[in-house]
Amino acid sequence: MIKTSAKNFFGAFVPLTIMLFTLQASFLGASARGAPSGARATAHTKPSVNATAGKKKATARAKKKALDYNAMGTAAFKKNQLSEANKFFQLAVKNDSKNPISWVNSARVTIAMNIQNEPVDYCDYAKNWIFDSLALVSRAWDLDHAKTAAAFKTAREPSFAKFRKRPEFRNWSVIQTLPLKTAAATEEFFTKYNDWLIRKNPLPATVVTFAPAHELTISPADGAREVGTWTVTADHVILETKASKRTVELSTDNFVYLGSKSFKVVVLKDNSRADRLVMGPEIADCPQ
Repeated sequence: MIKTSAKNFFGAFVPLTIMLFTLQASFLGASARGAPSGARATAHTKPSVNATAGKKKATARAKKKALDYNAMGTAAFKKNQLSEANKFFQLAVKNDSKNPISWVNSARVTIAMNIQNEPVDYCDYAKNWIFDSLALVSRAWDLDHAKTAAAFKTAREPSFAKFRKRPEFRNWSVIQTLPLKTAAATEEFFTKYNDWLIRKNPLPATVVTFAPAHELTISPADGAREVGTWTVTADHVILETKASKRTVELSTDNFVYLGSKSFKVVVLKDNSRADRLVMGPEIADCPQ
């Protein structure tokens, strides 16, 4: 009786098990084939999410390294170990090129290493440390005006103080005052910054002078002198002679050298003409 019951039980149980297993497999296959597109998308986006998280961690590590290199560079700089400081600041820039302080620090050590020596050939761009220093502070300025200006104030070493008195830096620093917002401010600006250049190749450039009482003098190298008047609005300057009249805008531009390096210069430009009036003696006699 017992044997017969067991046989009957297992005989009924095995087919039932096979049937359930088949149904389950069929259900799972249907679920996979009929899975919502959002579910499939989630599965596919996991590697992308992981990659983004990995990239963020790598960026955070690089920024931390940049801060460490800046600290080590500053320590070496205070000990007057300029070559070591320069290496650390370059590594800081390499790890976090968006940190303006790294660029300012690179400029400071470049200035300290060269301040006692004028460039042997001013127009040898590859060896002109003044241009390189202006390029470094320009990069910092483009990244963050406020942080760069604050860094200038805290840079108290004698070499940087001396550099700030140079005409190149003083002309570059004019960008910190722009844009001018009133005609009165523009008027005051041109009573202070009188001499401008119209660069051309071959050199020399044409000199444009904003004289008092709104007198304008244009002096090309061939000696053909023109006179006229200049007047201002809040953001434009009107230059007028017997031969021509042009309206120009006070703005900034990049002076590019060695193909990839550049620093900020203040310019007067209008979109209808290629020539621009450039402020600053640093590029007066150097071909571009």
